[in-house]
Formats: sequence, C-alpha cells, structure tokens
Amino acid sequence: MITNNSPCLQSVVNAHFGLQESPFSIAPDPRFLFMSHQHQEAWAHIRVGLQGEGGIILLTGEVGTGKTTICRHFLASLRQQDETERPIDLAYILHPALSVNELLHTLCEELTIATAAACSVKTYMDALNHHLLESHAKGRNTVVMIDEAQNLSAEVLEQLRLLTNLETSERKLLQILLVGQPELRELLQRHELRQLNQRITARCHLEAMTQVETRACIDHRLRIAGCDKPLFTAAALRGVYRRSGGIPRLINLICARALLGAYAHAKTGIGSAVIQQAAKEIFGSSSPPPANEQPVYGWLLLPALLLLGWLAYSEYGIRPMPKEQQVTTVVKSPVQQVSMVVPPTVKTETAMFYGGSPARALQTLVQVWQPHAQADDCTEIARSSGLQCFHQALTLAQLRQFDRPAMITMMGDDGYAHAAVVRYLSGDSAQLQWQDHQWSMGLKALEQRRFADVTLLWQATTDYHGPIRRNDTGNIIKRIHQQLDTREGVTLVGGTHPLRWDTAIQTRLKTFQRQQGLKPDGVAGALTLMHLNDAVTIPRPHLQLLSK
Repeated sequence: MITNNSPCLQSVVNAHFGLQESPFSIAPDPRFLFMSHQHQEAWAHIRVGLQGEGGIILLTGEVGTGKTTICRHFLASLRQQDETERPIDLAYILHPALSVNELLHTLCEELTIATAAACSVKTYMDALNHHLLESHAKGRNTVVMIDEAQNLSAEVLEQLRLLTNLETSERKLLQILLVGQPELRELLQRHELRQLNQRITARCHLEAMTQVETRACIDHRLRIAGCDKPLFTAAALRGVYRRSGGIPRLINLICARALLGAYAHAKTGIGSAVIQQAAKEIFGSSSPPPANEQPVYGWLLLPALLLLGWLAYSEYGIRPMPKEQQVTTVVKSPVQQVSMVVPPTVKTETAMFYGGSPARALQTLVQVWQPHAQADDCTEIARSSGLQCFHQALTLAQLRQFDRPAMITMMGDDGYAHAAVVRYLSGDSAQLQWQDHQWSMGLKALEQRRFADVTLLWQATTDYHGPIRRNDTGNIIKRIHQQLDTREGVTLVGGTHPLRWDTAIQTRLKTFQRQQGLKPDGVAGALTLMHLNDAVTIPRPHLQLLSK
C-alpha cells in the first residue's frame, strides 16, 4: 500500500508537475531557505556576530518560522568560507536537555577534546580553556550552536555564561548561538540570569512572513525544485497565506498536500478550492492561524521578492552629493526637533547602486527621527527610542503615500543585502542616504532595481507589544479611544473610556479603517496605528520634504 508519505508516491506527484524533487518538504534543507527580510537580518547578525570578538547571539521565533533551517544554512556556509574570514570550529547541540556535566562532556566530544568518561566541571573547563587557547593561536574561531535552547535549565545557562569568561586580553575565546522558541526570551528575563542576558550582543526574532513574502517563498521553492511554470493561481496563493498565517512550516504542509490533492484529481494547476481542501485536511476543524494585518491594496504590492536571489547590480543613475551643496532644515519629530538634510536638485548619472549593510542603514533611519540615537536592530530601537519597525513590500507610489523616510533593501550580486534610506521623493528622482553618504537616483532606475523590502519607523507607546484584538486590555486602548475622539471631533462627557477592547471600539476602528482604505478587521495593528497617528497629526519626519 502506498501512503501519502511514500517516496514512490512523492516521485509520481513530482513527475506529474514536472518537478525534479519535492519542493515543500518540512525538512530543514538550506537549499530551499527563502530569505525574507527577517531571515536576512537574522543571517546578517549571525554571520557578523560569529566572526566578531565573542559573546552570545540569540535567535528566537515561533514554531515553524525557519530557525533550524537558518542553522543548517550556517552549517552549509562553513564549507564556503571566504579566505579573509577566520575558520570556525563548531559544536552543534541539537538536544539540550542536559545537566551541566553532560553539556561540558558533549562540548568536548563535539570539539574532539580528549577527556575521561566522567570528569569534574573543573576538569572539563580546564580542557576547554586549553583547547580554545590553542585554536585562537591558530587563528580559528570556536562556536557553540544550541538548537531548542528553551529547554536549557537555568543552571546550564549559567554555565554557558561562565564559558564566555574564557578569554584573552583581546577577545573572547568562544561564541555562542542560542536558538529557541519565544519562551527562551522569557527564560532569559529571570533575575538569576541577568548576567547572562547582559552578555547577549545580538538578538533576532523571526515572525510570520507577509503575504508578498509567502508568495515569493512558494515560487522560490518551486524554482529550486525545477519548476519552470506557474502552478498556483493568484487566488490559491492568497489562500495559502490566509490559512498558514505566513508560517513557513504551515506553508509547506498546505502546499505539499495541495500538490497531492491536485494530482489525485488529475489537475495540472492548483486553485483556491484545492488549497481550501488541503488546509481542511491538515487543520481539521481547528481555525487556521490569523494572517498579518494587510491593507486593502495588498494585491498591488510589488512581488519582486521572487527574484531576490538574482538581483544584480544594474547600471543606473546615482551620484554622491557634494557636501557643500547640502542644506539643513528642521522637522518636528515625535521626540524632539530633528535636523534633516534637504538636498538641492542633483542630476543623476549612470553608476552602480550605492549602499551598505542593513544594520547600518537602519541606524541611519533611526537618526532621521532622533539624531543621537544608537540602535541597529528593531528590538533595540523599540527599547531605546520608543519607535517601532514596520516591514512591508511597497511600490514607490505606495511609499509616497506613507510619506515618511524608509529603508529599502536589495540583494546585490555578491549575495549580500545592500540597503539605503530614502530621504525624499521628487517628481523624477529620489535622494538616498547611507551613514554620511548621500546621492540622487532616478525613479525609473530605482523601480527597475525591483526593490520590495521596505522598513518604516513609527511612534508607538511603550505598552504596544503587537496587534490589539477583542478582549485585550490596557491603557493603550483608552489612548486609541481618545485618538478616535480627536479624529471624529467627539468630546467625552462624563466617565472615562474603557480599558478593554470591546465591540464599541472595534466598530469605531472598523469605520476608521474603511476611511483609510485598510482592511476593516477591527484589529489595531501597526499599519492602522500609523494611520491613526497621522490622522491626529502626531509630529514626525516626512518623506516629500521638497514639496512642503
């Protein structure tokens, strides 16, 4: 009997659709890894951090968001290291439910350090220290990567902190990458682990993908599997997103089941009905995960992420702006007065796209809002500056509608993400900036680069931790009521607004969302709150400075 998971049946299904291999396996094959904005950011932190001076890197994410696949991508990259990079010795721990002695023994085994069968903690630590000093003298880095790290005990986590004390006068001898579910972040907030928490040099958190990224991920995996034609209709792709919530593992499960269902009915393409049936078979009677908040114009979003891995540098116009031609103006921000550079008209010339690391570009964007702020990842921005990141795939026309400075990211032909900040848009050109470098680029040239990865900043209150839905409570709900009052010209007479998200405020918000052209779902997510801030004219930097 051939079961659904039979390799024989999978081969038949693949042949039916002209595929060379199964595109939607849930195995963490790094060849199929689709680099969304979040995955690019996580990968940049890992790559840079593990070549740095030691410390701890934290990678967290919900179940199925691709954490283990990024780990496998890192393992694969070790075989393709650049000559300028320090070689890496890796200890990879997959099952971390260990005691302190078991952890140290496992590390010694992974690093091929000879020890007795059962040693004391001191013996293990001495052996590790000796090995690390020898590796450092040979110009090698040593990395410990622990998957499912939310299963580590507090005692073992404290021992990991002690391992980071192994150092020379110039650098730490050990780098540690902790990978786990969101519970790991909560675990590290414990008072007894505060010293370990302070040793973390980079934090990345993977969340669900957007609708555009979901579509790009599906096409990417089909292309890797050898597909040379569209298999999913546009309606089917939207259905996958709605029913998976943008979670990569669920995307794969639904799509794999849909291929099987289409084959069973002798279909060569996959429509929305097939997706609906596949999701029903996977989830049963349970509700699918909620999709991310999307604007009504989501179907217009630029699908250029399909070609992220193939974007090459093109010959379109940019030119660094002479510093003596720069003019400074002052624009009110939510926090303080912000000095912003307003350039004169600059003629564009044919040249390569200029940009740099997304982390540095993000810091440039933060400093548009707060000139002296120092933050290069979204978690640090929220903690230190009171601003939130908003990631979306936008066209230039949509970016103009948002009317705020934005970081755009494009993949260069060197395989790395290159980013810059769009400071203004005129009729035919854009001014871009990366750190102290500024230049002008024609809009046609910019559009032809097919950028689709955009990061905006918006002012959020400290108690905003994600979309607000029915039955949520907090002072932020009262503030939303008050903003809607201001928007509608309503004065509250007697009493106060409730602190619970109930039917009344949900109805008011749906009305506002319809007026703004947003999906009227009654959920107060980032996109809705950005529009609400603008509706009550909360001061912020603007994009189209020359037109104001």
